Amino acid sequence: PYALSHLPQIELWTGHWDLAEDYAQRHLEAATRTGQHDQIAQARYNLALIDVMRGDTASARELALETLAASGHDGDRWNERGGLGLLGHCALADGDAATMLYAFTAGGRFVEAPEACGDALRALATGAEVTVQDLPGVEGNIAVALVRRALTEGIVIPA
Repeated sequence: PYALSHLPQIELWTGHWDLAEDYAQRHLEAATRTGQHDQIAQARYNLALIDVMRGDTASARELALETLAASGHDGDRWNERGGLGLLGHCALADGDAATMLYAFTAGGRFVEAPEACGDALRALATGAEVTVQDLPGVEGNIAVALVRRALTEGIVIPA
């Protein structure tokens, strides 16, 4: 199943959402059939991310919160990051800038310099040019692209 895990994201980011969903469903079926729980979680994440891009954030937010709760119980930082990333995507789609900023900077836990990240994200609101290097430790290009999209849609990054 691992071989299928990246295909949904590649297709999603290239705009082939139906194909992304097909790959994610196949990934979920294979992971379930073989009992690979980490791959089941990855497939569910991919399906939720597709939902977010289609504007359905309710189920994706539910999965993000479920993932965060589970990772808190077992100390799984990988899944915590995934849950926060998914929560950030949901917040962006819902216009919730405060949650988006928190999730993409992980409340300061996963970034090298959380203050710099917050400053860089707020700088985007003033039209300043911000690069991936201005967001130390954040999920790179995705964070920058999503924040730019948020700002062009009128979402205000909190001070």
